Amino acid sequence: MSGPIGDERLDHLFAMLQATLANLNRSKKQRPYEAKTFLPKWGHEAPKQGPMSGEDMLRAVKRLNKQMGGKVESVDSGRPAH
Repeated sequence: MSGPIGDERLDHLFAMLQATLANLNRSKKQRPYEAKTFLPKWGHEAPKQGPMSGEDMLRAVKRLNKQMGGKVESVDSGRPAH
């Protein structure tokens, strides 16, 4: 059910919630997230690109992980991963 202002209002409310959660979990060295970071891009705003390759997806995940302060842990090839 949409509100009196429409579904776009819900996008903004959820973006504010996501920014709040991300800011609660960011490190002190990271810049605060803004709600606009989490707004979905609809229509003409959406980037025009084809499907991502596996390598493109891996690069995107690594970039997001780094932006969010994550670490990359490699698994020793001699041991099974858990």
